[in-house]
Amino acid sequence: NPDVECLVQSVTHGELVDDLWPALFARRHMKDEELNPLQLQALWQGRLEDEFAEATVIGTTAVALKLLGKADTQEAAHQMADGYWQNRNRQRLPG
Repeated sequence: NPDVECLVQSVTHGELVDDLWPALFARRHMKDEELNPLQLQALWQGRLEDEFAEATVIGTTAVALKLLGKADTQEAAHQMADGYWQNRNRQRLPG
């Protein structure tokens, strides 16, 4: 559904700013009813494949990068966040 967007609101120079980010998927995903921290560890290490979880990490990182001024556009922020994810230290969270 192309009408699904994420509204990110922030305050910049004392003014409220609305920034609409596009949906990452054509269809809606639902998170698990119960979150298991061990799944995050497995995702981080590459032992678990979950497109929704990965997109959540990358998308959230992209929003943070743009808000911090590390990227000028949503696309640049997303590319930077994806690069961080692809080059992460997978051994950082030992099992």
